[in-house]
Amino acid sequence: MYEELASVTGTVDLSPQEALDRAEGFLAAQGYVIEQRTYTTVTAERRDEGGGRDLLTLMVAVAPQPEGGVRMTVRGNDQEGVQQRQAAWTEWSESLPKKPESETAEAAEQDSGGTADVPLSPPPQVGSAKLPPPPQSPPTRGNVAPVTSPAGEEHRPRISLGKFVVGFLVFILALWLLIPPGGGSGGGGNDDGGGKVAEKPKQQHKAARQGQPQKKEQPQKEARAQGGQQEPQEPEPQQPSFSDGTYQVGADVQPGTYRTREGSPNCYWERLKNFSGGINGILANGGTSAPAIVTIEPTDAGFNSQGCGTWTKDLSAITKSKTSFGAGAYIVGTDMEPGTYRSSGGNNCYYERLRDFTGGMNGIIANGNTNNPTIVTIAPTDAGFQSQNCGTWTKLE
Repeated sequence: MYEELASVTGTVDLSPQEALDRAEGFLAAQGYVIEQRTYTTVTAERRDEGGGRDLLTLMVAVAPQPEGGVRMTVRGNDQEGVQQRQAAWTEWSESLPKKPESETAEAAEQDSGGTADVPLSPPPQVGSAKLPPPPQSPPTRGNVAPVTSPAGEEHRPRISLGKFVVGFLVFILALWLLIPPGGGSGGGGNDDGGGKVAEKPKQQHKAARQGQPQKKEQPQKEARAQGGQQEPQEPEPQQPSFSDGTYQVGADVQPGTYRTREGSPNCYWERLKNFSGGINGILANGGTSAPAIVTIEPTDAGFNSQGCGTWTKDLSAITKSKTSFGAGAYIVGTDMEPGTYRSSGGNNCYYERLRDFTGGMNGIIANGNTNNPTIVTIAPTDAGFQSQNCGTWTKLE
């Protein structure tokens, strides 16, 4: 949550540790007391010279660069102290070794070409397959529409003798079942009274038989209509994201693991215990110019970042290959495979095997710092891996 007060012009040609050593010595010479030091920051405090009890804090943060060296910024709440010591700050800044601008620009151009996002393949196109025509309902017996030929001739449907006999027998059997017991002999069908008795049940049975499909079909149509209303197509959920600034956890941003899917020069972030603005209000912090990952805990009071771009919960892969990658923070199993990797080497190479992405010292399983090509084995149980200035990591066969 510190305000940026100053920055060192250009890329300092030192390792993060060497740059912080220089910063620590300078701050001590200016009357500051060193309170905390991490891999990317050194924090110092001093008492207000005006007799106040407030502690004035300065933090020098370094961001390792892809071409080697670091970018340095000064943050804190001691703006007056920095202004009073402007000449000393300028002299110290100019005494730091700098990388040539041409070399820096060339390396930055190469790096930007190697960290492009993975293009997504277009969705498969579905061919316009011909659908078969819907089945036609068979004509109802006794209500057959005549078929007219192209020439205008009318043709009556032909009924086979076998079908006629079967239908007639079924009709006689239905009449026999519908006549109540004692209603007459088998010849009662020719009797006027028998005919009337049989006719009424026949019509009722026919009406009931025609009504049954309608009663069954109506609820099915209603259910389908209701089902369409109850199950609308929901849009795909969007991944939560936020940009640089200071946020309250639980109100402005939700706890969870976030990442920047692209690198950003001089990215600096803080997990906050409170919003006091002092060193005691910081739970963990970090600085990088490559893609970063951080886990915000539900117990954190807030989160602050400057120069990092967009943080997102979209944790899908950002690498083109799971067996070869460059600087940045990566998720084991998503961005890269576990295994043994060799780096191509670089000045001030630093790497970490991570058990989590909280940014604290307890989240580091193992780390290393070298200027030469090195080999490291990343276990399947590791949560992540991150490095700076190590060149390209390639998995050994």
